[in-house]
Amino acid sequence: MKRFLLCLTAAGLLFSCKPKTLIEEYKPIVQGVWVKKQYLDSVIFTKAPASVPQNDNEVIILYIDTKDIKGDSLTFYVGKANHAFVAAGLYFRPGKDPRRIKIADSEVDYTINGKDTLLNIHFERGGKPQVISYIKVAQTREKQKIGEGLDYALNKELFAGKYELKDGSGVKEVEFTVDGKVTGLGKLKTYYVNNDFVIGGHNVDGLTFDMADSTKTSGLAFKIKGDTLDLYNTSVDTVKQTTTIADIKYHLVRKKK
Repeated sequence: MKRFLLCLTAAGLLFSCKPKTLIEEYKPIVQGVWVKKQYLDSVIFTKAPASVPQNDNEVIILYIDTKDIKGDSLTFYVGKANHAFVAAGLYFRPGKDPRRIKIADSEVDYTINGKDTLLNIHFERGGKPQVISYIKVAQTREKQKIGEGLDYALNKELFAGKYELKDGSGVKEVEFTVDGKVTGLGKLKTYYVNNDFVIGGHNVDGLTFDMADSTKTSGLAFKIKGDTLDLYNTSVDTVKQTTTIADIKYHLVRKKK
C-alpha cells in the first residue's frame, strides 16, 4: 500500500509540473487594453497630449479581448494615432524565440514589473532588432469602446482628483473622476481629454464636456502646471481649422491628499 501511495504521489508531481502551453500562459496576460508606453510616459511628463508627436500609422492602442480566441489565434484591434482602429491577428504559436508568440511578422513576450504589465513587440528594422512596449491600462469589458482604456489612463494620470475653485461666491470643490465625470463646474457632468489630433482644429490641449449630448457639448483648453489646472475659453478658425486659446475661465488648485 505504501509503495502504491508513493507511486500516486510521484505521478501527481509529474503531472503538476507539466509546462503550460503558450495559449495557457499568454491568455490571462494579453487580455486587456494596452497603450504605447513611450506615448503615455511622454503625455504624463509634458501634461500636454497635443505636444506629443504622432504619425498617422503609429499604433498607440492595443485592444485584446481573449473571448475572441478561435483555435490558437484571435482577432484584436489596434488604434492608429488615436484616430482609426483596424483589425490584426495574434497567434499563440512559437516564434523564432520559442518563449514568444506571433503577431503579423513580429513576436510578442511580456514582462511584469510590480503592478505594471508590459507587452513587448519584437521586430527587425534595417536588419537591427527593435522592441516597442505597451503597458496594460485597463481590462476589457462588455460594450466597451476601444478607446476607453486610453481615456481612463489620461483621466487617471492628468486630472483625477479634487480641486479648489475660488470665485466671487467663495471657495468651491471641483472633482474629476477616473471614469470621466466632473462635479463642481456648474452644469458640466462629464469630461473627455482630447487625444485625437488628426482631426482639424484640435491643435491645443483641451477637454470636451458632455459629449453624449450634442446640445450640451462644450470645450475648454487646459494647461497644467504643478498643482494648478487652468481652463480657458477658445476661439476656432473654421477656415484654417485651428483653435486659439482665449481668456481664462477657471483657475483650479489640486487639493492635497
